[in-house]
Amino acid sequence: METQGGAFIRHFQAQPLLADRFKVLDMIGDGAMGFVYHVIDRLRGDREVALKVLASDQAFDQATFDRFLAELRTCQTIRHPNLVEAYDLIEMGDTVAYTMEFVDGGSLQSLFVERKMSYSQIDKIIYQVLCGVQAIHDRGIVHRDLKLENVLIRSDGTIKIADLGLMKKLGQRGDTNENMLLGTPQYMPPEYVKYSEYSKAGDIYTCGLMLYEMLTGKRWLNHLKGQDVINYLIKTRFHVSRASLTGVPDKYLKALSKALDPNPEARFQSAKEMQDALCGRDREGSKNGADSGPEIKGGLAIQDFTLPLVNKNPLSPRQRFIMRTALSLALGISLSIALFSRF
Repeated sequence: METQGGAFIRHFQAQPLLADRFKVLDMIGDGAMGFVYHVIDRLRGDREVALKVLASDQAFDQATFDRFLAELRTCQTIRHPNLVEAYDLIEMGDTVAYTMEFVDGGSLQSLFVERKMSYSQIDKIIYQVLCGVQAIHDRGIVHRDLKLENVLIRSDGTIKIADLGLMKKLGQRGDTNENMLLGTPQYMPPEYVKYSEYSKAGDIYTCGLMLYEMLTGKRWLNHLKGQDVINYLIKTRFHVSRASLTGVPDKYLKALSKALDPNPEARFQSAKEMQDALCGRDREGSKNGADSGPEIKGGLAIQDFTLPLVNKNPLSPRQRFIMRTALSLALGISLSIALFSRF
């Protein structure tokens, strides 16, 4: 039985505007709005790009189509190292597509399932995520669908926030039914579930949940789906268990307590404020955390996630010699004492 993706590749090849310009290398993923392909763009000098294609305008309502176009327009107006860059709009009569930056790595979710991250890795990641979120907020826009799957990590360690299809300008009238909740239920802030209100504080809340997941090594409410998630959140009053945070450094506990506060006014009032609390400097100017500033901005190599954790400060040959000598002397003394005690 042919998959939907396989069928659409045939449809893709049958579209002159696509087939003449692009060579398909792989299908990166598919979702409610269509498909994303890894392609070679002949018009851009055989550059590797990602191509997002709305499956069919007949499969979605006008609001979905408008949201897709809004995603492109928004991406085109924002340039930031931690946001996926958008390029060209391609209209094809019954559907529409656009090209965007191809991120040669994987999602944070795909790396997350392999093993728990170190605090140094978490600092580097959350610093860059919050940089990207701040850039969006500075333009008066909220993302509304931040989650591990939408955080990409390039092979050189640069974090890229993707999937901006639910972004919305603050103060702008919504493009969907006000009674319809958009996004991923596990990450929805309390005020959005209860009152359909979403502000910058909502993105701060979801950043807090992503940080929680990285610290605990567990996906938040991954065992529940759809309406069951909403029912659970309302029943528990959006309480996030701290049981898995035993031994976690205090700076993370304080940041989580503030970022995940049910009252949006009690949360960090900007991504920069949360960034400073985790990775920047406190009011006295001292470093808050093991990594900060330029070290974190330097990124994190992809192999740091895929290789086992190792001692980042190995002993020098001289130190190893001294250690071996000390151990030998200690062993010799222990044996001498043991032999002497027999007589």
